[in-house]
Amino acid sequence: MESNRTSDVLSSEVITQSGWKGKLDRFKSRGMSTVSSMRSTMRGSVSKTQNHLRTHPGPWVASAVGAGFGVGLLGRLLMHRKVDRGMPEVIVISGVC
Repeated sequence: MESNRTSDVLSSEVITQSGWKGKLDRFKSRGMSTVSSMRSTMRGSVSKTQNHLRTHPGPWVASAVGAGFGVGLLGRLLMHRKVDRGMPEVIVISGVC
């Protein structure tokens, strides 16, 4: 009698494994394989970028200087706008009641 109960428990575990839990395991394994392939791609990309930075520093320097110059101009513009912001001294609200 007890052996029948054990087989019932095992068969119910197999059913749930092939149900939503099985789908979850498949998604998990697919996600892990995608992550590992993305890691290898990113490592190759970072390696290429570092090599290009060492062999051709000119474009990288130019883009860094341009970005710094643009951020500086934007900061000056915002500071100037903050200091010289014109606020009206008199506010007239007219309305018909």
